[in-house]
Amino acid sequence: RWQAASEQQAAQREALYGEHRGRALSVCELNAWSTEERRLIGELAEQAQALQALDEEQAQQARDTEAALERLQGRRRDLEKLSAMMDYLVETPSDE
Repeated sequence: RWQAASEQQAAQREALYGEHRGRALSVCELNAWSTEERRLIGELAEQAQALQALDEEQAQQARDTEAALERLQGRRRDLEKLSAMMDYLVETPSDE
């Protein structure tokens, strides 16, 4: 999406340039063009920040998933140990 917005901004910039190419611009037209350029750049910057936030969120989710998998492996080892101890207690004759 960010890439598409960046390409759209470049196309809009080229359209603005093409619209004004080869002719003198008034101060008002230059100001309007400059304002539009700043707006487009601002939109792109906002989208870049949103993309960065999503990347950071995805990285945090990956870390959380890895930590959960490590906890799960620990629980499985604990369960295997408990199962082995229960099997041992069932198999060994009691002193009674």
